[in-house]
Amino acid sequence: IVTHWPSKYGGAGYTEGMRESVAEILKGRVKEIQTAAPAEKIIVMGDFNDPPESKALKVLTDSINQEGRESEWFLVNMAADYKGEVPGSYKYNGAWQMIDQILVSRTMVSGESGLFVNAESYRVFAPAFLLEQDEKYGGMKPLRTYAGYAYHGGYSDHLPVVLDLFGGR
Repeated sequence: IVTHWPSKYGGAGYTEGMRESVAEILKGRVKEIQTAAPAEKIIVMGDFNDPPESKALKVLTDSINQEGRESEWFLVNMAADYKGEVPGSYKYNGAWQMIDQILVSRTMVSGESGLFVNAESYRVFAPAFLLEQDEKYGGMKPLRTYAGYAYHGGYSDHLPVVLDLFGGR
């Protein structure tokens, strides 16, 4: 599943409910898939416009259900514990943020059969040609295609994220 959640344009608090609504819809779809095929391998990826610890992402990754028991359906956010050279996929006002993420079903983490992932599978792809000096805040930032309406000659204001998949077992 590829997704692009509503941005924070207009204010994070103002738009938070929109991202939570999308999370609830996605949660329903994941539950449908897992009810029909409990062993199904599911990957959800995209620009969530929220960090892994946000309320909206917790809708998908919180392993405790309303009755206080561990849920079978929840997803694992591969970006949640990422500690890479570049600490995020997007830089806003000098601060790196991890808003581009990949979530997987528990069946992919257990690796009992078929495709699986491990803690080192997720990373931000940040080769030098995708970065430029951040003159205002210091350090590096993504080399974007446009700066406002002016063509800047880069690639994107987000860095790509990668998930290595392994097979067998």
